[in-house]
Amino acid sequence: MIEFAEADEREEWEGVGPLLKEIVTYAHDNLWPAGRRFIVSSIWRSRLENAKVGAKTLIHTVGPPYRAVDADVCGWSKAEIMEVCAAINRRWQYDPTRPNIPAAYGEKHGTGPHIHFQVHANTVLVT
Repeated sequence: MIEFAEADEREEWEGVGPLLKEIVTYAHDNLWPAGRRFIVSSIWRSRLENAKVGAKTLIHTVGPPYRAVDADVCGWSKAEIMEVCAAINRRWQYDPTRPNIPAAYGEKHGTGPHIHFQVHANTVLVT
């Protein structure tokens, strides 16, 4: 079951675009380690909130449709995080014109451990 850290995320989930929902749901249903809770920790932020968390992009400040979802991975090993990200990035390409930008990002960033899922108008399923 996809859970939400706050009521705001539960409400914002309704405004997440269909492709991003597909990616997040795929991660939940097929990639999440058994016994680990899937908790959405962020979807939309104001520009002020975005600046306070040290975000490097504005992707969490646009929408609806929302283009980014963060899922809490507190307590996970780096290998577990990277395995989920690699599987998502093999399946979806964020933007074929910018292949260096991933659809799922799990390197340390922001205020706590999380996997950042994101889409672009050009995001495509590749497998």
